[in-house]
Amino acid sequence: MRILFESSDYTDVLVKKALLDQEGFLVHLDNFEAGSIMPHLALSQGYRIWVADDEFEQALALLSDKPVAVTQPVAEDQIDSCPKCGSENVARYRSPLWLPVFILLDFLIPGPQGNRRKCLSCGHIYKTSDPELTKPLVILFIMIAAVALFSVVVMLS
Repeated sequence: MRILFESSDYTDVLVKKALLDQEGFLVHLDNFEAGSIMPHLALSQGYRIWVADDEFEQALALLSDKPVAVTQPVAEDQIDSCPKCGSENVARYRSPLWLPVFILLDFLIPGPQGNRRKCLSCGHIYKTSDPELTKPLVILFIMIAAVALFSVVVMLS
């Protein structure tokens, strides 16, 4: 076995390991488990990718042939800019009617805040294309409250 690659960057080592695994090379990561249990070892010694001696040259050629792809940023994000005025001064919006329910839900089940936004520049309220996750949480909260109310009624009678 020979050391093919050595780095203290966890993600870089995992990407290179995935490339080698995808091509069928048997690899061993050194200090991989120690990074989560004792992070000071991973930072001081780094991570190492080991390959068999007879596959070393092929694996080295594979890593030098395939650069890591960098994704291009999206030109304009619909969530972070107002569709009416184009301002980036946007915040998540919650209806004041449901605010007590959502505050209680956040204590019980922390989760995403929904897909409604409000432009703080022009006051425009709009929905994004993100999935709406607040409706299922409200239904869950109502079901929990109904079961709790039913159990209190049964206990009192």
